Amino acid sequence: MVEPWGGDVRVIGGEVLLKASTVRVHSSPISDPDRRIGSLLQRRTSAFSLRTAYHIVTLYTIHCDPRPHMDTTLTPTFPPELQTDIVKFLFDCPPALRACAMSASSLRAAAQINLFYDITIQHPCTGTDDPPSDDEDEIYACAAFGRLAEVIAVNPGLRAYIRLATITAYVGVVAILADINLSDLRELKIYSSAADALDGPLIEPLRRLISLESLTYLNICGDFSAHIFSDCTSNLTQLSFEFAEEDSGEDMAMLAPDAQCPMVKHLCLYRSPYMTDWLMDSQCPFDFTNLVELSISMCISDGIIHLLDAARECLRTLSITLGDLLPAQLDFACFPALAHVNLVMPSVCFIVDILPSLANLGRDNFLQAITFRVAEFCGHAPAHVEARLKHFDTTFTKLPLPALQAVSVLLPRAAQPSMYSEMEATLRRAMPVLEQRQLLRVRRDYR
Repeated sequence: MVEPWGGDVRVIGGEVLLKASTVRVHSSPISDPDRRIGSLLQRRTSAFSLRTAYHIVTLYTIHCDPRPHMDTTLTPTFPPELQTDIVKFLFDCPPALRACAMSASSLRAAAQINLFYDITIQHPCTGTDDPPSDDEDEIYACAAFGRLAEVIAVNPGLRAYIRLATITAYVGVVAILADINLSDLRELKIYSSAADALDGPLIEPLRRLISLESLTYLNICGDFSAHIFSDCTSNLTQLSFEFAEEDSGEDMAMLAPDAQCPMVKHLCLYRSPYMTDWLMDSQCPFDFTNLVELSISMCISDGIIHLLDAARECLRTLSITLGDLLPAQLDFACFPALAHVNLVMPSVCFIVDILPSLANLGRDNFLQAITFRVAEFCGHAPAHVEARLKHFDTTFTKLPLPALQAVSVLLPRAAQPSMYSEMEATLRRAMPVLEQRQLLRVRRDYR
């Protein structure tokens, strides 16, 4: 019998008593622990979570001698690789991972991999009514990363578990992280501190971080100096810029002439209208001719047009807001490899506005999926909404789209569940051809 409801474990004869949650699971004395694993992990009730399953499965990894007259012996029988998979379910619960790491040597490595995978330091008062000042946040961050450096100095093997790091670019923090030499770091997110750009004393330690051979993804939020990219490697193929602008100005020509030119495959530009001027500059150490995915949230400037021209042959996924698409009159027929289009729009009424961009597609296009992410429920009269949707259904289904697999509409969170149900019914009723061809997908957007 296993009765989870609190916090400790007792072995009584052939029965194990686990205090862990409010769930009660009864079974016979544990004689074949492996046999019950499948049924435990398949259970999906509101009261029974995978986390609870983990606690129970951990108990089933031992064999309890049922003879009351002898000392109970515990012998591991559960495959260690499956224990590792189960520990992964605790990825969002650091206290539980720490408990696993400290309680059993067989679980330590699996727990540490998840504990150190993503390093993000945040002041405990961040996001509260009494947020920390910039100085307080810097002191806290420097102390936290300093402690991380001490832990890694004692146990260097932990360095290999760190794959993602998010930092605010204080000089002390960046210097500590650069000195640790995170040789397995895959993703790095850098936020500029207050109104300061990523330049000056930050250039040297940032350049060391960005030059890591393992780094494949970089997100920069804030203005920066192009010099931080002077030693980047060809493995850096995913870039994201938020509220960013290259800020070195006349010093751009001082970039290392032998700087490598990574072939960027994924690029995201969020509210960074002047970034394309630098990205298309001859001194920019990036090549966009092999760009396969572009996500932009800003007006389509001449720089964006030049970027799209450079990536014309390889671009497969384009994500854009409808308000930025319309003024540019972007023609999807210009992108022969385009397979996925993601559009953010105010309401479903604007779905018809994508038709001009699709009008010139030939029969040899590879467009597979179009996703409309709706920001809010439409406030227009139902008859007006249905009329526009019917026009889209009639016109769109006449286009030559041999590879099309889905037209998805992601609806926003609704104040009342009935709003979602009514809008889904409207969409399916107003677009009968797409519905009949089983191409229409209506889902809730949980992002």
